[in-house]
Amino acid sequence: EVFYVESGKRITEEEVYQHLGKVPVVTSKSFGKGISWYADEEWLKRNGKIYDEKLLTWTKEGYAGKLFFRDYKFFPIDVCGVLRLREEFKDKINLFWFFFSQQENFYKNVYSKGSQGKLYQESTEKIKFTLLDKNIQDKIADRYHTLKIIEDKLNKITLDIKETLKKIFSFSKEDVKSVPTDKIFEKISG
Repeated sequence: EVFYVESGKRITEEEVYQHLGKVPVVTSKSFGKGISWYADEEWLKRNGKIYDEKLLTWTKEGYAGKLFFRDYKFFPIDVCGVLRLREEFKDKINLFWFFFSQQENFYKNVYSKGSQGKLYQESTEKIKFTLLDKNIQDKIADRYHTLKIIEDKLNKITLDIKETLKKIFSFSKEDVKSVPTDKIFEKISG
């Protein structure tokens, strides 16, 4: 009732490599913002729909249910679902608030076929959520955005520390000598 729930169109990796370009092609990948390739815009238009508005996508297979906030031009393939706000809800929902506040809700609706998680269009259309007043959504979204910036900075610092530690604890083969534990420590029975 709130979103147009849509799916992308099937194209293959081989086809994309024959039509390389600048438009991000979004798949069900959960890292790298779900972008797998970049393809030619005119070719993509002939094969499906290019979206160029603020909206959300979700992964339909694999790491199913992962939401992404999109505010750039992209082309989704068939394993990528698209959530476009209906006109009557554009002033009632802060998409950024929905993006982070409903992530767990989407994960809870993932089901399994074999060993792979799935969240297809029919199931997504039935997901229910609590709709807060828009002013409250906006305040929460602003606070979340601030905290997310801090988290990203801390993650970068953590990665820098890990890289530095790798360098500190990397040794050449000449510096390393293998020694059995019992040659270093004394055995004492309790």
